[in-house]
Amino acid sequence: MNMTDLKTLFYKRFSSVNKHLGAISTGLPISLLGYIHTDRISTISTCVSPDIKMLASKTEDFYITFTSTRTDKRRRYSILNPTGDDKISRFIQAYMPENGGEILVDSSIPPSFDQNIPYTAAAIMSVINLQSKKQKPCEPLDFLKDGHNAYQTVFNHKHGYATHIFSTGINSLPLPLSLHKILVIDTLNKSARLNNIGALFFKIQRVYPNIGSFSDLTEDMVNKLQLSDRDRLLSLHLIYENKLIYEGAKALKAVNLSDFSQIVNRSFLSQKKILPPSDSRVFVCDTLLETAGVLCARVDNCGALAIVKDEYCNFAANQIRATFLGRFGFAPVICITDTHAL
Repeated sequence: MNMTDLKTLFYKRFSSVNKHLGAISTGLPISLLGYIHTDRISTISTCVSPDIKMLASKTEDFYITFTSTRTDKRRRYSILNPTGDDKISRFIQAYMPENGGEILVDSSIPPSFDQNIPYTAAAIMSVINLQSKKQKPCEPLDFLKDGHNAYQTVFNHKHGYATHIFSTGINSLPLPLSLHKILVIDTLNKSARLNNIGALFFKIQRVYPNIGSFSDLTEDMVNKLQLSDRDRLLSLHLIYENKLIYEGAKALKAVNLSDFSQIVNRSFLSQKKILPPSDSRVFVCDTLLETAGVLCARVDNCGALAIVKDEYCNFAANQIRATFLGRFGFAPVICITDTHAL
């Protein structure tokens, strides 16, 4: 639903609400290099075009209410007596908004993808926009507890750019996708192999308490640890991934999509060493890299992603859908996207 249609729907549903509407739109965050679902490694990430849209208007009561266009389900938060331990409740407790609001939510993100982070980020920004006096917002990362890289990706996103998140700061890097799109593929198979990075970090930190992230780790340090083969391979992959992120940032600063794509492919080759050959995401990336018009592909927490030339996008999507269905017996969820813009 576009913003004009959403405004029309808002006026139909909430005719008694103040007509001054604040609009927020947040895209789906993905990792082009590194991993945004952990805060223990740098990343080059961006937000792509499936999005969460929110329209908000002030009310005279002391509640902030979110209503979904899909289900009509309502979530209501008291601003006088906020309770609950979800992220939005914790933000309301910390921010102490001065007035309530009615917020209409529309999502174009397919249900199989994780919508929690873009939804929460949009909700936080909508609550801030509702206030008559714009008090200085509290730092969101202080109460979000986890997923900092993913939230930083959403909060710092600019259309046409990637976000480079590293231990000492955040940079915006040009992402030259003219005549290209990003395919995002959800295979409905989230392997634990890439989701246990945080647990591995704390295991290593017990031996090396001074390290702050995997960027502080060296191969010599890993070789001295008593790790399982699986954890050792994952550690070496993450050390290598940090090097690729550094090279990838240099390539994007030079606006060189070709070099950046080669670096993404090197990341995938490293990922293959720690993922089982039967992993459906590996199958997707291998298939895409043999498909015309595909510059690069790698496994991400969303499933898999690829940068593809515009004229080959539909062909690549149809190719992977057909081959995946033949191999696994069901079709993956495929989005042809650009970087997110309001």
